[in-house]
Amino acid sequence: MGSSLPLSLLLTTTLLVSLSTTTTRAQPLIQFCQNKSNYTTNSTYQANLNTLLSSLSSNGPTNGFFNTTQGNPPDQVDGLVLCRGDTNVSECAACLDTAVVDVVQSCPTQKGAIIWYDNCLLRYSNIRFFNSVENSPKFFMSNVNNPTDPAPFFAAVYGLIESLVNKAAGGPGMFATGEVAVSGPGAVAGQKAYALAQCTRDLSRDSCAQCLVGANNMYLLCTQCATKIGGRVIGSSCNFRFEVYKFYGDSSIKTVVPSPSLPPIPPPTSVAFAQGSKKHALRTTLTIIIPVLAFVVIVAVVFVCLRKMRRVKNVRIEVTTSNFECRFGNTGMKGEFWN
Repeated sequence: MGSSLPLSLLLTTTLLVSLSTTTTRAQPLIQFCQNKSNYTTNSTYQANLNTLLSSLSSNGPTNGFFNTTQGNPPDQVDGLVLCRGDTNVSECAACLDTAVVDVVQSCPTQKGAIIWYDNCLLRYSNIRFFNSVENSPKFFMSNVNNPTDPAPFFAAVYGLIESLVNKAAGGPGMFATGEVAVSGPGAVAGQKAYALAQCTRDLSRDSCAQCLVGANNMYLLCTQCATKIGGRVIGSSCNFRFEVYKFYGDSSIKTVVPSPSLPPIPPPTSVAFAQGSKKHALRTTLTIIIPVLAFVVIVAVVFVCLRKMRRVKNVRIEVTTSNFECRFGNTGMKGEFWN
């Protein structure tokens, strides 16, 4: 009898630790496998990839970003990891440890892959991708709810995002967060919007700004996303997100003031999508500076039209990609693909 109590306590403690480990393990938002190049088991490329992944998970948590190359052509592999700027070292390490396991399970023989989580990104490829803006693959996510009055809400949100572009591009960590009060006729009393912007740190300042501006412009083309109270674009080189609640750590909250020191970044001249088997292209000139009043009117009109459309009952996502195979993580999300 004397030993039964300690044993029961031990079993209970073990069970609780096991349950905690199971429930807190990060689940990927989405992963992409490069579908044009494969390696064979026990090959030189696989050995280089294993060494690379170990290096990324070991060195990434220190500064929240790390990129490196392993091996020589034709078996050379480049890799990069990025943790969200408000995560601490242990949170970053936990996310990357999970990522290196999940990515090879999801893409077991592909020479290139990307996997995203809320707290981190991991990417590797046999094709050089450092120091340049990668526009594909990327995916969109949105809240399913609409603002009570879209005009003041989106005027505040996109003003905030514009200021965060400058903050992120000009900051040493290429990461910025901020909040803004939603005011004006029809605004909900006391409502605020919160946003985050981040780039991979291999980019230059101008490239980071260009990436974020391009991501924002592409998000506006997502008609099922751009009128919601929350949304995000997650890409290979940059990402942004906005919500009506704080979704980042308190330590990262900063007062955002637009920075006049950054010159305007020329946006991409066009964006092309091929949807399903229809393979038709949508091209539109994208401008970096949108007159606030004109934008508010456009958003208001789109909002009224979309209210009559069928609402998705879960988080909505849209994906734009080329030369990659898309696989969703265990998130229960539903959405549409642009392949």
